[in-house]
Amino acid sequence: MVQDWLIEIGKGIGKVFLNPLLYWAIALIIFVGIRRIKQERKYFGTKVFDVLTEWKDTIGFSLLIGLFYSIVTIAVGMVLSVEAIFVFSMVTIILSLTLRFSLLSPSYTIGITVVLLMLSPLLDEYITFIPKDIEVNFSVLVILLALFLFVEAHFINRIRQNETYPELTLGSRGSWIGRHRIKRIAIIPFLH
Repeated sequence: MVQDWLIEIGKGIGKVFLNPLLYWAIALIIFVGIRRIKQERKYFGTKVFDVLTEWKDTIGFSLLIGLFYSIVTIAVGMVLSVEAIFVFSMVTIILSLTLRFSLLSPSYTIGITVVLLMLSPLLDEYITFIPKDIEVNFSVLVILLALFLFVEAHFINRIRQNETYPELTLGSRGSWIGRHRIKRIAIIPFLH
């Protein structure tokens, strides 16, 4: 019995590394960091933060909360269909192409996923990558939305003053204006 549980846990951890969304997120973090450094060098003559600063201080808590949420959802018996995970991954990748981390909030990614899955029976001749006879548990998606919004609020609450990114922008009157942006991303491994 214990051996079966350990095998299943090992398979679950292995599936995290099979998800292309993990590698997409790491590439996105590196690309956004390099782009930010180029802007910092252009405006300030030097880089202010390192490449992986957007990801710094989120790894430990992300692993901890991902493990906790995974245990809770498995214990309760919450299950997501493969199609729902696929649609969620596609929505996340499409929203990440804008290079704006604010669009990667669970309110957008999971919210758009729910809307697309709700509209898929109506648009079945236009949407060919979602099978017509899938069973989607929308309550699981909404519960996950709420859980991950708590995580997002926690990350926003943890940001300190010296962890914002300086930027220069041209004002409406033609003068340069300094501003600070909050850019954080967390990869939360979630087993279902």
